[in-house]
Amino acid sequence: STSDAEDEAMRSRYLPTMEVAMVTIPDAPLRPMAPDDLIARATEMLASFDGDKVSPDAHAERCLDEWRVREDSDATFIRQCFYGCVRYAKMLGAFTKTMYHARGGDILRSDRDLYVVYAYLLLLRLDELGWDQFERLLGANSEQKMLPLMKFAFDERVLDDLMRDQWLKIYDPPWVDNVLASLLSWRHEADDLIARYEDEVHFAKLGDGARKKHESWMTTDAIENELAGRKGPKLNGVTVPKPFKLHPPKPKPLPARYEPPKKPKIKPVPASNKPLWENGELTAEQREVRRAEEVNAARARRKLEEANRMAFKLAAVERPTNIDAVREEVENARMKHFLAARGEGFRAR
Repeated sequence: STSDAEDEAMRSRYLPTMEVAMVTIPDAPLRPMAPDDLIARATEMLASFDGDKVSPDAHAERCLDEWRVREDSDATFIRQCFYGCVRYAKMLGAFTKTMYHARGGDILRSDRDLYVVYAYLLLLRLDELGWDQFERLLGANSEQKMLPLMKFAFDERVLDDLMRDQWLKIYDPPWVDNVLASLLSWRHEADDLIARYEDEVHFAKLGDGARKKHESWMTTDAIENELAGRKGPKLNGVTVPKPFKLHPPKPKPLPARYEPPKKPKIKPVPASNKPLWENGELTAEQREVRRAEEVNAARARRKLEEANRMAFKLAAVERPTNIDAVREEVENARMKHFLAARGEGFRAR
């Protein structure tokens, strides 16, 4: 213990005393999240939600605390997207299911939650966001992912024939018609965006230099050279087609006057082919039926004559009886009683 005390005294003598203070790292400045981060967080919150284990409010608060989302506008956007997707799950589920059925070859199954978030913003919040803000959110993902969604969402045939019937099973007709009308009111802006996305996807497939070659070929000089028969630039090694030199069509001759065909003369049916009943004769089956009817009628007549000829004989009538003697005895007794009563009446007078 003495050596330890000496070592501690020597160390304190030659080493200066250093006091370490707790350094507090300041928080990052409050900056709004980029569109790709907003869409990614909303998709992640929806994908990790399990309604059987946790409520939507608790799940949203846990995710926002875990991600340290401190900007109120960002938290509100993510929370509203999540709440809307949960509330309109049946409507958005029918939309995405039909979209995957119609365009399953252009989109991935793993992006289903992403398309649910975009479908909610497109169908129910587009008027509130505005087209410019919605286009910024679309730019968070590649054109190849967003092009099938935009084509499907703004296809009037699909909306009228498929989506409207499915949504009417869940919601009232006025509400569904209002949603469709609000969506189609942005049709012109959507057509321009779809055309731009199609060009981007097309040039992305052709290569990096395809756009520059196309722009150089689309100049006025290149078009004039092409029309004059001179060789112009090629697009990715593919020869530019020339327009056909079509001659004006010859006038068609007037149609010939229509004459209805003559009716064929019908030959009469020969007598040998006519049925027997037209000639007043009977067939073999009819003769058999007629013969059976006559036999049955004769048999019925014989039974009726025999019944009329034979009277009914009752056994009770043929048995011996003393009904006459009994009837006479009863009548005599009544007469005596009547006479006796009448005699008593005369005596009383």
